[in-house]
Amino acid sequence: KVFMQPSGLFSVAGVAVTQPFLRGTLDKLGIVPRLFQRKEFKNAANQLTETKFTPSHRLATEHLMNYVHNTYVKTLANGRQIKEAAARKLLAEGPYTPNQAVQKGLLDDVMFSDQVEAFAKSKAGKDAKIVKLVKYVEATEPTKALIAPSRSKNAVGLIYGSGTIVQKKLSDSGFNAREIVSAIRDAVEDEDIKAIVLRVDSPGGGYAPSDAVWRAIIRAKEAGKPVVVSMGNVAASGG
Repeated sequence: KVFMQPSGLFSVAGVAVTQPFLRGTLDKLGIVPRLFQRKEFKNAANQLTETKFTPSHRLATEHLMNYVHNTYVKTLANGRQIKEAAARKLLAEGPYTPNQAVQKGLLDDVMFSDQVEAFAKSKAGKDAKIVKLVKYVEATEPTKALIAPSRSKNAVGLIYGSGTIVQKKLSDSGFNAREIVSAIRDAVEDEDIKAIVLRVDSPGGGYAPSDAVWRAIIRAKEAGKPVVVSMGNVAASGG
């Protein structure tokens, strides 16, 4: 069920990207950026070296925007059990007031938070406890590499890589390349593990640690272990 406060706004809109380009400003200041760029689609430096989108930068940005919008459409269509064409139309015609969103089938009802909690408890039982979404996510989302102990002779090694990719552990968070590589090697040596699933949720990071993980994956495949990559919210650059 999806609810909204009566005074809220169901703000749905299209996808847009704003990209500042600073080369003109730097030229006026007499500053010449000297940066090394790896291929045309590594466009992070473009904001300093260009005055507008390059063809490859525009193409990459448009692909990203279309992917985000299409994902939004598919999620809405599946969640509200409507056709994708109808979902696109609803997104194009927004935003909506809460009551309009209910009429359009985007919301189930209009309620205040205390009414939503009372509704949830009426369905789950009076002794049920309310768990905030943030706490639920913290309790269920793995943040580091993990291979669960084998329980059969045909197990799958599940390895998590979440956060910025770094060479070694700097804190309790982040995509620790050494830990990931070690986990992949352990999975290769474990005869009970027949395949490896690498769950990636990372914006990228260091080139060298990313390359080390890539090498470990290649070695695993050469050893006969199938490797499947599952991409999370983001899997960019080295990710």
